[in-house]
Amino acid sequence: MKLFVGIITSAMILLLTSVGLCYYKATAMEIHTVALQYAVQGKFEEARHGFTTALEFDPSFGPAKTGLALIDDVRNLKIGSELAVHHFKADGYIIKGQWDEAVAECNKAIRMNPMFAVAYIDRGFVHIGKRDYDQAIRDFDQAIEIEPLQPEFYIDRGIVYSYKGDYDRAISDFDKAIGLNPKQDIGYYSRGLAFQGKGDFEQAISDFDKATALNPREAMGYYSRGMAFQGKGEYDRAISDFSRAIALNPKETMGYYSRGMAYRSKGDFERAISDFNKVIDLKPKEATGYYSRGMAYQGKGDFDLAISDFSKAIDLCPKEAKFYNCRGTAWQRKGDYKRAVADYAKALDVETDCKEEAVPKADTRNTIDRKKDITPVEGDKRIPRPETIKIRMGNIRAKPTTSSSVIAKIGMGTEVTIIHQVGEWYAVKFSGDRLGWAHGVLFGESE
Repeated sequence: MKLFVGIITSAMILLLTSVGLCYYKATAMEIHTVALQYAVQGKFEEARHGFTTALEFDPSFGPAKTGLALIDDVRNLKIGSELAVHHFKADGYIIKGQWDEAVAECNKAIRMNPMFAVAYIDRGFVHIGKRDYDQAIRDFDQAIEIEPLQPEFYIDRGIVYSYKGDYDRAISDFDKAIGLNPKQDIGYYSRGLAFQGKGDFEQAISDFDKATALNPREAMGYYSRGMAFQGKGEYDRAISDFSRAIALNPKETMGYYSRGMAYRSKGDFERAISDFNKVIDLKPKEATGYYSRGMAYQGKGDFDLAISDFSKAIDLCPKEAKFYNCRGTAWQRKGDYKRAVADYAKALDVETDCKEEAVPKADTRNTIDRKKDITPVEGDKRIPRPETIKIRMGNIRAKPTTSSSVIAKIGMGTEVTIIHQVGEWYAVKFSGDRLGWAHGVLFGESE
């Protein structure tokens, strides 16, 4: 049996990574979901009509191909109808993110037929949804052992290796998939993403070229190639590819967002703001558009509008450190040091560099006594005016303790901005907008 189930896993993983599906694929998924409602009831002819309609929108849409293949197998008595229903039920639960229910259906299918490779692929995707990547790989291993000539299975496993950052193994799996089916665009596309993950933009672009040649209606190929060009600093070529992705999928925000970032990198803040406006129009309840537009306003020197956008981003996502950090920068550039330090302190409070525990809250009563100007505030508290100084060679840590993880190593003479003091430790801003803690010894003080 020719199986295409690997494509459903790949398509969903690509969706989870926010690359975005093109309009045709999104529409195909909607039709496929309706067809599943018939399939789980054993109404295979009605389901067949739905899967066929989905393929009219996107001839490469794997989930619909899988559905048709299984219905044909039932008709030809290769598998029982009950086994097929377990797959369709699992598929439906996977789409809804109901992982436990999906696993139960996969396990029933495997008990009925341990050689039913589709069930292992389904269960592997469930493990991806639950972020158990090692278990997902074990299920894909089992599927490949049963049907070693299915290129989609290698793509599935390769994508999980990419998730784990094991790009060499991922590329090896994509090589096998391409060898088995060199006419399938997703093999080149997936391998391109792995090369991009390794920082090998030239190889990535080469693979994206092949993917777009095989499937010129798929926006993801252009979008990803644009990201590779952006990684190389070739912003005009990146903008061209993002524009092609937008033309194919004008309702997906990633093309506008990435093109806006490219314009911002070029210093073309007006066009960047225009693209971020579109992101906000399409997804007004997501913080990314406001944050990105705020960064563009800040680049223009329009700090009031930047602060307004950062504040909106914070309202929508109050636990994102960089939003407070950037708003603090805007306040600082306006000369409002009290509000700047308050935002920097909040950024440290929610900083996500350290995964063990939250960075201690800033204690504004401990000021930096360096005979520099400070800004008085109400009550007895005194918040330091942020000051930029050069630091000795040493480590920047996630928390104010020597047992905390090192998040950066600073070279001799590096400039940092002191924000706040807790005992012998100083909260500092370095390398643009990064935040961390430095011990006083790095400023020439004794431990």
